Amino acid sequence: MTVDGNPAVLGELTHRSVEQSLILSVARGEQLDLAGDGPVDEAAMRSWGEDRTISASVIRDLLRGRLVADPDPHGLRLRGARIAGRIDLENITTKLWLELSDCYLTDGVNLRDAQLPAVALIGCRIEQPAHSEEAPVDAIRVVTSMFVLSQATVLADSAAGAVKVTDARVGILDGAGARSENTSGPALVAEQIQASQAVDLRELVATGVGKRGTISLDGARISGVLAGDGARCENTSGPALSANRMQVDHGVFLRELVATGAGEQGAVHLSGARISGQLACEGAQWNNTSGPALSAESMQVDHDALLRELVATGGGEQGAIHLGGTRIGGQLACEGAQWNNTSGPALSAARLQVTQSALLRELVATGAGEQGTIDLSGARIGGQLFCPGARWENTSGPALVADGLQVDDSVFLNDRFVATGAGEGGTVRLPGARISGVLACAGARWENTSGPALVADSLQVDQGVFLNDGLVATGAGAQGTVRLPGARISSQLACEEALWENTSGPALVADNMQVDHAVLLLGLVATGAGEEGAIHLSGARIGGVLACNGARWENTSGPALVAHSMQVDQSVFLHHGFAATGGGERSVLNLAGGRIGGELWLDVQQVSRTAVPPGPLVHLDGLTYTGLPQPASMQDWRDLLRNHTPGYAAQPYQHLAAAYRAAGHDRDARDILIEQRRDQLRRTGTTRRERAWGRITDITLGFGYKPWRALYFLIAALAVAVAVAGGHHGGLEIPKTTAAAATAAAGEACPFIDQVGVGLDPRHTPAQNRCQ
Repeated sequence: MTVDGNPAVLGELTHRSVEQSLILSVARGEQLDLAGDGPVDEAAMRSWGEDRTISASVIRDLLRGRLVADPDPHGLRLRGARIAGRIDLENITTKLWLELSDCYLTDGVNLRDAQLPAVALIGCRIEQPAHSEEAPVDAIRVVTSMFVLSQATVLADSAAGAVKVTDARVGILDGAGARSENTSGPALVAEQIQASQAVDLRELVATGVGKRGTISLDGARISGVLAGDGARCENTSGPALSANRMQVDHGVFLRELVATGAGEQGAVHLSGARISGQLACEGAQWNNTSGPALSAESMQVDHDALLRELVATGGGEQGAIHLGGTRIGGQLACEGAQWNNTSGPALSAARLQVTQSALLRELVATGAGEQGTIDLSGARIGGQLFCPGARWENTSGPALVADGLQVDDSVFLNDRFVATGAGEGGTVRLPGARISGVLACAGARWENTSGPALVADSLQVDQGVFLNDGLVATGAGAQGTVRLPGARISSQLACEEALWENTSGPALVADNMQVDHAVLLLGLVATGAGEEGAIHLSGARIGGVLACNGARWENTSGPALVAHSMQVDQSVFLHHGFAATGGGERSVLNLAGGRIGGELWLDVQQVSRTAVPPGPLVHLDGLTYTGLPQPASMQDWRDLLRNHTPGYAAQPYQHLAAAYRAAGHDRDARDILIEQRRDQLRRTGTTRRERAWGRITDITLGFGYKPWRALYFLIAALAVAVAVAGGHHGGLEIPKTTAAAATAAAGEACPFIDQVGVGLDPRHTPAQNRCQ
């Protein structure tokens, strides 16, 4: 038999006219369009009658080559038809395309282990199959030698297709002709399918039930692309799309895909998938209240993963978006996305590897628990981590967990970046992170009512750290609001014009921090509490200057600055608007044991204490610096050391005196050393005798620093002795043979030098003295 002169059709055309038309279109390489230009929607599909109905068996026979001996390479192309029955192409190998557009498939599609060039189900509506594809079993007859149990409990496992028999007493199991219903299963089964070109599921609408998923592509091998843009998939007890271990040689496009699933496998399941091109899921909407919206653990994408404007809702500890151990060869782009999880992370991406940048700009994410809202612990990013304008919230844990994160470029948590967290773990966590560029957090806002705002212990940054330009950080507890202990910053640390607050601990904790260039705390407003200070820099090592001009630090129950043993290679500036207020028993500023390679600029007039209780202002024992301290006068410094330090210490006086001596002010240096000895006598608890002797040596010798005072006292003593002796002996008698005799004879007084001699030599008697 021939069709238009072409011996293409095998056997008799016993099919209905619409099926005959499909057979002819396959032979000719044409599309059979039963919809025309009219609208094709779900309501219209359900109203189609016999004139638009194609049997699934006809499609199977066409693809097997049973109805057309030499089909056109364009394959089977059908639009606007109702497919009666389940399309079953399991294990079929064919060279024909299967392209169904805007078709209504009442019993699903089975493509398991099929091999064909391409599958397209564009705009189709696929219903959940009425029966499972496994051998149906309705009843099982169990026969014993004594009796037959015609009724037994039969259970079908929708995931594995297994049959379980309970409460049966087995003699002989006879299952001939028995059936059981299984209304659960995928709408589209394509497990281990091999498509040499593409699988196109654009605008597909599918509903399924069960753990295997509504659309199951587990283990599929697609040499071209997988396209699912605009599709809608729903499953109330499993994944909407399951593509575990799938391999795609080009891209996977799930843009604007609406997927609703349930369970731990996720609404969209791509774990272990290998995609040689890009993964594009922009504008999609995925929902799962009992598991991830996207589960893609250990997935590998050789190019970009585009999750821009993806709206995802998930549940549980795996996260709304689960990318643990995933490898992305290009960018991870999540700009403008919205991810929500009320019982776990919004993004779980521990050990994530991104060859280029991770772009999370304006990502809105809500999470819960100690894993954090965004979990990037142990992740490795080859470009930037770029998060300006993002808003991350967690009411029971961190907003960002990035312990051990490695970023080969810069990290941007700036420009209206808002992070809200809770607990001692902190809001933004970067402990042990390694950043090759800068850490830029200018203009951000971090909040934690029960722990630190930033935890960055042992952070390493090869360039600068910028916590400036209005960065607002609110924290609580003894760990501090901003934590940088042991951090290593190869350039500068800039915290200018920031606002940090902690009502129960330090605002900044940066003990043993190392900064190779400057630390700029210009205009930093910091409020802290407790004995560790509002600003804690103990043991810090700063290669440039420490500039705090215009800063205002306050602590009503402890120091404003604790920086003992701090080392600064250049100058320290605590003036020009700098103000520090402290409370408690300790000094407001603690610089003890510090080493300043440049000058110390300290406006002592701006260091104050709260009214109660009174106490010291500064602790300077062991502090060294070069030049004269500025801008206060020497007298101000003498008063500061004498009256506003926690106790007597020789070193501050000695160092200050040495500075004045080096500047050529020897007199000032001596006055400082004298003041040191007075302070020692006043505050070291010496005995009364030592204090009395000290007062004598102070008055007579200036504690040895003014020895000429002894000559003054000697001269005064001599004068007193002369006066006393001269008045007691009535004058001196000088032999008349001398020149003085003539004077005496004339009745004149003896010269002063003779009177001194008389006063010094008590051996003279009144009879020998003739002077008047």
